[in-house]
Amino acid sequence: PNPAPIDPTGHGGLLVPPVGALDYEPTDAQRRAIALTDHHCRGPYCGRPVAECQLDHVKPYNHAHPIDGGWTITDDLIPLCIPCHQFKHLEIWIPTLAEGRAVIWRHAVTGKVIITWP
Repeated sequence: PNPAPIDPTGHGGLLVPPVGALDYEPTDAQRRAIALTDHHCRGPYCGRPVAECQLDHVKPYNHAHPIDGGWTITDDLIPLCIPCHQFKHLEIWIPTLAEGRAVIWRHAVTGKVIITWP
């Protein structure tokens, strides 16, 4: 199946940030909720357990103006192991969060598309 991308702003379709959304660090409750659904690194071709991952903002967090970047909400956070996190930040693989927490990854050079599922 081809999941439809969700809100590309990283705001989860919300107009007003909920409490904590403008803080950079995810809460323990967010970490637990994402671990319960995702179980593993969401990077392409990866399967490291979520316990070995960091939570990363799909739409980058804007440290200078948090309201403008991706918010710290479950609809903008995915678990990534350190190597996959680096591939994302180097823009080798570019993610888009989609329905059902699917992540659509596009390779910046080849254009190849990989979908990872929770």
